Amino acid sequence: MQLVGVNQLRALENSIAHGKKNSVLGFLEIGKALFEISNCDLWRFSEAESFSAYVEKVQGMKRAWAYSLMAVYKTFGSMLDTNSGVSSLSVHPDAPDITRLVRLLPHITEENKEELFHLATNTPAKAFEDSLRNLKGKVATDECDEHDFRPVPWEQCSICGQKRRVE
Repeated sequence: MQLVGVNQLRALENSIAHGKKNSVLGFLEIGKALFEISNCDLWRFSEAESFSAYVEKVQGMKRAWAYSLMAVYKTFGSMLDTNSGVSSLSVHPDAPDITRLVRLLPHITEENKEELFHLATNTPAKAFEDSLRNLKGKVATDECDEHDFRPVPWEQCSICGQKRRVE
């Protein structure tokens, strides 16, 4: 049984390595592999003492990022065809990084899932930011007819450079 678990872990680790080279769809593959490693407790076949330690020490990624990738997989993974790699997903060859999908997670429903995936993977940066503002119930910069620019005073730490708004 242990040999089966070790082999399964190695196969999923190869999926993670492959996914790191393949943009958005690759990150879905990483999320799937991490989800299975976590769900089946396969990390126990490594030297790590917990899944979080496995992610950080073995995979070299932050725990929060791993959970974000798993959430993206859980949300968009059903759109993947496990046999051919992709079914209903079309991704522009120069697709942006996965953070767009992570930023869209709070706004996703079953009804808008494919539309938002397309938005994240096929939309220029400015249009994506405006669409995200709309999803949050804010006015997009391209929809604002009367800009109301006001000076915002800031102060900056002379030691570390951190800025904060002065009230």
